[in-house]
Amino acid sequence: MALTHTDATRNAAVSAKLGRIDAGTTNANGQLEFLAADDSLICACDCANPAFGEPAAGVATANAIAESSNGTGTIAIHRFVDRDGNEVFRGTVTATGGGGDIELSSVTLNNEPVRISSYTYTEGE
Repeated sequence: MALTHTDATRNAAVSAKLGRIDAGTTNANGQLEFLAADDSLICACDCANPAFGEPAAGVATANAIAESSNGTGTIAIHRFVDRDGNEVFRGTVTATGGGGDIELSSVTLNNEPVRISSYTYTEGE
């Protein structure tokens, strides 16, 4: 049998994890960064502060994420970093229908920005 957690426990875990994005003092906001497969930075989007709203049932939705500056390259990875640039967590990026943690209309940028309309984080049962 798999372990299960109450919603209150899941919400506390989400808040603790995502709260790390707002930590630090170097920059005003944490960022959502987009990277190539070799971890080289392609572009970054500023997160709101706080980066995520309060979770419910183990799910938190990002507050506004700013459009990135223009980028060039093929995106394979996304990661959230705190205000000092320290990685909090990362995931995959694919084109729409590819099953990535973030799906973009195209993962190949040619001097264009990235726009994220929504992002949710879900804590397991």
